[in-house]
Amino acid sequence: MLTAFSPYYNTRREVYTIVINVPFAKYSVRVEKQDNYHRMHLGFNENTCRCLSIVNPEHAKPVFAVEYEYIFENGSEKDISKKPRSQVTQSNPSNTWPNLDFDNLPKCLSLTELEVYELQIIDLCGRGINKLGAMIDLPNLRELNLSYNKLTAVPDSSMLKHVRKLDVSFNEIQSFEMDTCLPLLESLNAAWNNVSGFIESLESLKTITPNLIMLNVKHNPFKDVMETEATSSLAQAAMPSLKCFNGEIFCHTLHAEYANQHPWIIDHFEMADLDKSRAIKNNLARVISEPNKRLTSPLLINDTQLENVQYANLVDNQLSSVEFIAEFQQLREIYLANNLLTKILLHKCANNLTKLSLCCNFVVKMDGIIQENLPVLKYLDLSNNLITSLISMGVFHTLTEFYCSHNNISTLSEVCNLKNWTGLKMVDISSNPIDSTGLCKKFIIFHISKVEVR
Repeated sequence: MLTAFSPYYNTRREVYTIVINVPFAKYSVRVEKQDNYHRMHLGFNENTCRCLSIVNPEHAKPVFAVEYEYIFENGSEKDISKKPRSQVTQSNPSNTWPNLDFDNLPKCLSLTELEVYELQIIDLCGRGINKLGAMIDLPNLRELNLSYNKLTAVPDSSMLKHVRKLDVSFNEIQSFEMDTCLPLLESLNAAWNNVSGFIESLESLKTITPNLIMLNVKHNPFKDVMETEATSSLAQAAMPSLKCFNGEIFCHTLHAEYANQHPWIIDHFEMADLDKSRAIKNNLARVISEPNKRLTSPLLINDTQLENVQYANLVDNQLSSVEFIAEFQQLREIYLANNLLTKILLHKCANNLTKLSLCCNFVVKMDGIIQENLPVLKYLDLSNNLITSLISMGVFHTLTEFYCSHNNISTLSEVCNLKNWTGLKMVDISSNPIDSTGLCKKFIIFHISKVEVR
């Protein structure tokens, strides 16, 4: 195990111990010019404090990095005076503060209450903090580092009211739910925690941190969305102000060469519908066919008379809302597979819609999919989503085909309303956790007498 010093967040405190798979001397060079922070340490000499830089890092293959706080307790007054007092925090890393509140915060930082009140940056990294207790509003505080502690939730504290940059990485945080809104927060690092619900986290963050620019949630054990590209797209759709997610800068420029144009694909079972096939082949005003065009919400389609559209193919895009369906008053069929939908909220009736495909999205909530909003719906595909219950859908009398496989429905009680869907002829709720009980198929056969394909 060898030691290397490297600034990671452009601050004054990070020192890393790195385990690598190759001889360190072969891939490092000595940095001759030391910065002021190293020289502030009175014990500095060439033998005890060497700065090394890794060359060809792609060959070094680091295994793990442990962060330490670099403390300057004996710096000269001349050197310390170069930094404003409001940006200097001093603490004793040997002490831990499981329950930290404003009564013991000055002791933790080795400052007076007045000095704490004036701080712009507070560093509480690795202090064994389980909970932040009662804190007062610190109007000057702009950056707060709570990394490497034992927090199980983001502190719901007035201390964060004016914070612009918050680091809670390497804790045990399980969710981002909190009552306090943080409209000034611009940067949040919550990597290496225990958050399991990515969709739920986005719902919370877009409410409590509406102006967030940088978000890092890497290395959390998400169970609902695990693909890197999907998490990035969902974050961008849910929080338009984001410019950086998990260290990647968003690029909003769409190059025409990457917008593949696919024709409408007609299922051969529907060839008997001459009106539909004729409309599609002739590309009339009744058809919108925009797959893989990176369309986003709110949907904007130029040169189209929305009131005449009857068929819409919008698969493989980046739509995060379906509220635009209400603008298509004559719409009969719409295909929305492979988008970024997390909830379905319909505020107006789609009086003519008979076919709705929402498969391969991230749907959790379906408050808008009810018979009152879809009075003539016959075909509904909700497969490959994150649905846990069908109870909110109530009773559907018009549906003849219903697909809800590969979701997260775990008990029969969450699908008990299916027995009142008297018009069903085809139903598929396989590949849900409920399927392992062996009762699912028997339930459908017993309660839905008209089912032809199970």
